[in-house]
Amino acid sequence: MTATLYSPLIYQNLDILLMTLSEIRNLFGRENKPGELFLDNIFCIEYEDMGLQLWFQDDIVTNATCYGLIED
Repeated sequence: MTATLYSPLIYQNLDILLMTLSEIRNLFGRENKPGELFLDNIFCIEYEDMGLQLWFQDDIVTNATCYGLIED
């Protein structure tokens, strides 16, 4: 099951939507999977341990995909 979120997405009392890539890395650390570039300066990074994909356009989080974690 996944949920795609556009507004708001609160983590530790902060709305991470509209944060920059550097703000996200300061908050969560480096991503597990580096960004993959799509069209129009859109890219995605992933934090597998959190079940979180963050989608950026022009270095700003525009939406997020949250998915269930699968334990090994």
